[in-house]
Amino acid sequence: MALVIESTAVTANVNSNAINLTKPSGVAVGDLLVIVFGCSGQASITPPSGFTVISTYVSAGIAGNNWAGWRVADGTEGSSFAFSTATNAEQGGIVMRISGANNASPIGATANQTPREGNFQDSAFTGLSITPAFADSLLVYGIIVDDITSYGVNGYAIATSNPSWTEQCDSGSLGLDIAVATATRTAVTATGDASWNLVPADTYITVAGLMFAISPLQTVANFPPLKRFKQAINRASTY
Repeated sequence: MALVIESTAVTANVNSNAINLTKPSGVAVGDLLVIVFGCSGQASITPPSGFTVISTYVSAGIAGNNWAGWRVADGTEGSSFAFSTATNAEQGGIVMRISGANNASPIGATANQTPREGNFQDSAFTGLSITPAFADSLLVYGIIVDDITSYGVNGYAIATSNPSWTEQCDSGSLGLDIAVATATRTAVTATGDASWNLVPADTYITVAGLMFAISPLQTVANFPPLKRFKQAINRASTY
């Protein structure tokens, strides 16, 4: 079953110690909800209840803090999702509504790149490689850029068999840019290092990255062990 991003909701950056991320439109029971949240350096990030963490980086000593998590919609999730931080911070995020996921165990692989500071316009995140658990997984690639200027991100790429990426958000304001792109990974192999471009170039920024794979619902068609089992049953029934 194909993974589909049915709708998204992006909550623009605010400078506060609390923010409510809006729920996407059309959410139905059984939909997978995935959040990518970013903020400047903090001693703590308190995510909304009911979500399972996918990936996180929290440190008061450096910007580019981030958090990602998921939950399956059951009708009790409310209309927004509240985050709070230890102190006022530039913060914002995206909520994605996804169908076709393996809701029992939706995350097949994950990696998080420690924020780094320097002179970047385009660069690679070494160590951000993941290996999806299943073919046709959905890669989610998040980039958090923190500085006094607003930026844009493009040029999303992975080192091996780079797919076509769809940008889901690029929310750059107040000096914090939260960019998220998605792509289908047909192969069950390591993605290799992930790269990106920053627009405009700057002399000094803080940038962090995260990537994870969402596993599709396994059916006879896309999960070989089930297909072989069905074939064996069919052969046995002929005797």
